[in-house]
Amino acid sequence: MPTFRRNRFCLLLATLGLLVTGTSIAAYPDKPVTIVVPYAAGGPTDVAARLVAQELGKRLSANFLVENRVGAGGNIGAAFVSKAPADGYTLLMLGIAHSINKTLYKNINYDIERDFTPISLVAHAPLILLASPQVPAASVKDFIAFAKASNPPLNYMSQGVGSAPHIAMELLKTRTGVTMTHIPYKGSLPALTDLMGNQVSVGFDSLVVGQPLVTSGKLKALAVTGPVRASGLPDVPTMTEAGFANLDSTTWYGVATPARTPQDIVNLLSRHMVEILQTPEVRNRIAALGGTPAPTSPQEFQKFLAAEVAKWADAVKQSGATAE
Repeated sequence: MPTFRRNRFCLLLATLGLLVTGTSIAAYPDKPVTIVVPYAAGGPTDVAARLVAQELGKRLSANFLVENRVGAGGNIGAAFVSKAPADGYTLLMLGIAHSINKTLYKNINYDIERDFTPISLVAHAPLILLASPQVPAASVKDFIAFAKASNPPLNYMSQGVGSAPHIAMELLKTRTGVTMTHIPYKGSLPALTDLMGNQVSVGFDSLVVGQPLVTSGKLKALAVTGPVRASGLPDVPTMTEAGFANLDSTTWYGVATPARTPQDIVNLLSRHMVEILQTPEVRNRIAALGGTPAPTSPQEFQKFLAAEVAKWADAVKQSGATAE
């Protein structure tokens, strides 16, 4: 084929490709979109995902459905989305556990940074450092002094090996020199039950779960993570106010899509999510879950995710924790 005709043919193919791509993006979404939540229904991440799905559905005149794919600390759902078509029709509600899992699990079949394109954070959610009422400490400094003097070492609870509260406590241990024994539970309910009964002495949990137990006098609150005090516990200091600025263990969750999803679709979803998270109704509903809305651009979320992976990799390595 002569060079001139070959160039015209190639130009025609390229133009057709652009038209097809542009048309598919312009039509997005023209079928249901699934947001995969890798945790059980009813938790804060699941509730936030359903809120986001509802609002995106209204704005984009499409069905946004939530599907729970539970297991392996969030890895089953994340692995499923990482292998989904990169067309914007399968999204992932990811969170702090995924940044921890990258180092915690020896064999993991996805990479949270390589295999996903972040869209926007949804919220930051502080943890609360809880102590048994029988622990003779009214502050974080008091508790650390008490823990260092205890023989045998105190026990601390978590909601499971590799959970954010587990690694948060390991971060506290390594940065304060405290020795404590980890007692993992299968969820918050049995862990908090034993904490109230002084079977364990201390532990982190979500603010939304821990706050009612503090206000009722069943547990002590030593501090909350995050930049500001919790509105429902105005007398409880932040970890920074308590003198431990290097112990930021705030949890978070956000929405991502498989890597190589067209940038136009990523930008469209991000723009709508940022607008959604700035509405008073959505902000109030997230606050009721103990969170603070955190609308971000894809670039800001990517930078944040990289920093979280690095921070928790250090904490996991120092703790010696592993999971299969």
